[in-house]
Amino acid sequence: MPATTFQQAVHDLDRGPLPEDRGLRFCFGREANDHAGVFLPWARVAARVRGMAHGLAAAGVGGGDVVLVHAHDQQVALIAILGAIHLGAIPAAVAPLAAGIAERLVDQFHAIAAAAGARVIVSDRALPSEQLAGRAALPPVLVVETLGERADAPVARVATPDDPCFLQFTSGSTSTPKGVVVTQRMLIANLATMSAALGWGPAGRSVGWLPIYHDMSLVGVYAMTVIHRARSCFFPTSRFGRDPGLWLGLIAEERAHFSAGPNFAFAMVARHAERRPPTGLDLSTLRGIICGSEPISAPSLRAFAAVTAPLGLAQPAIPAFGMAECTLMATCCAPGAPLATVTVERHALEQEGRVRPCAADAGHPLELVGCGPPAAGMLVAIEADGAATGDDRVGEILLAGDSVLGRYWRDDGAIAAATVHRDGQRWFRTGDLGFTHGGQLYICGRAKDLIIHNGVNYYPADIEHALAAAMPERVRLAAVVDLRQDLAEPFVGLGVLFEEGRKAEDPGVAEAVVATFVREHTGLPVAVALALRGEHIPRTTSGKLVRPEIRARLRAARAAPSTD
Repeated sequence: MPATTFQQAVHDLDRGPLPEDRGLRFCFGREANDHAGVFLPWARVAARVRGMAHGLAAAGVGGGDVVLVHAHDQQVALIAILGAIHLGAIPAAVAPLAAGIAERLVDQFHAIAAAAGARVIVSDRALPSEQLAGRAALPPVLVVETLGERADAPVARVATPDDPCFLQFTSGSTSTPKGVVVTQRMLIANLATMSAALGWGPAGRSVGWLPIYHDMSLVGVYAMTVIHRARSCFFPTSRFGRDPGLWLGLIAEERAHFSAGPNFAFAMVARHAERRPPTGLDLSTLRGIICGSEPISAPSLRAFAAVTAPLGLAQPAIPAFGMAECTLMATCCAPGAPLATVTVERHALEQEGRVRPCAADAGHPLELVGCGPPAAGMLVAIEADGAATGDDRVGEILLAGDSVLGRYWRDDGAIAAATVHRDGQRWFRTGDLGFTHGGQLYICGRAKDLIIHNGVNYYPADIEHALAAAMPERVRLAAVVDLRQDLAEPFVGLGVLFEEGRKAEDPGVAEAVVATFVREHTGLPVAVALALRGEHIPRTTSGKLVRPEIRARLRAARAAPSTD
């Protein structure tokens, strides 16, 4: 990749001749709300980017100004992001407001707007007034009615490699969202990392449905496509939710090589296939689907592989680990490689923080999925008890490399607290717990989510996966938390919030069965189990469980007087 900045790559989108089939296809979008959608060769993408840059400049946006991108339509969002980068401004994509969304998401939008200090908001529709009332004033909103095309556009600032390219606000699963400053150098470095790890180049094709404000989407699919001027097809997240089978259908139709999605998407496709098995699809061109963003479940990936194997793809998942703070990818398995897992003694992992492999039929085993070795240009270390440790010891995951952040937006204190220097190397503390084994990184969970009782560590994701696997008819999704708000409180037991599965039964019966399973699985008391019917467990815009809100819900349910 010759570009030294991503802005340069955006300026060169229509440079030189390109194959006619290279470009972007948007299905079920605002411009063409149907399966065929609209296809834009790179020359038209470039013209629309220049049109957006011209509109931003006319709205008073200058070099280094922040542009908050608030759009339901993926094409509008992408053109706004690229237009801001073309101009020399700094885009920040946010989950858009909409009628009926959770109040927590409205709060998050306003928190990001306040933190970003944007010069303007770009939106594909007027912001809903009822979600603005009583809130702090927002910057002017530039509503994009149509995407104009221009032959030229102003450049307010020519970016250097160390200038910000965009802001990626973290989803706030455990804290207030923070703005990761992704520099031009960081993005170019991580795109090179992913290109090497996946073998993705200009001829690579991809399909995406994750919202563009999700780093796995913005960096892992959109930016990868842009830097290579390749071909990608996109469809809305809402369409995936209604019809998970559309994902595989478009992959086959596009003869795609790559896609990406969190673990829950693999599980959704597998469940959908039980009711409507996909037939007549050819997935033989697909090299794999990157799986990350949340804890990875081996049973979910195996169920997904059982769906894709008859269609020409025996090893569909590419487990990976990363985060916005390293731009995206830190570790990655090789495409097409068999699923790497290790089964360990749960007791040793929880009580000693050590990895002791065991047989799958041993008492209380725990199977974890390997997320691959460090990708090119990335360094990974494990810190336990304040010192670096070797294989098979659980500790906090540390990252280093050219794509690791140097600062948060307007929050120098946060990066200082998250950085450690050792042996001349600056490391970023991820807050994730894991270990290395057999050359791969394995993830145990978030340090802040860890449940500690009598000196024993319990990993919520492990309990949640075990529960969902044991009773899929009763439990679609579960969240397990320690009901204490801090460790100074006496331990009263676990709280379990779960979305009911397909089995229709009295909620009280389901709650009792779930509580019994969790109690027997962990050996800990369950203070409250609460079934959700017709509503969902609180999650961030990127799908992570919002455990503080879950804990508050369960504490309130436990404190409520009985209606018996």
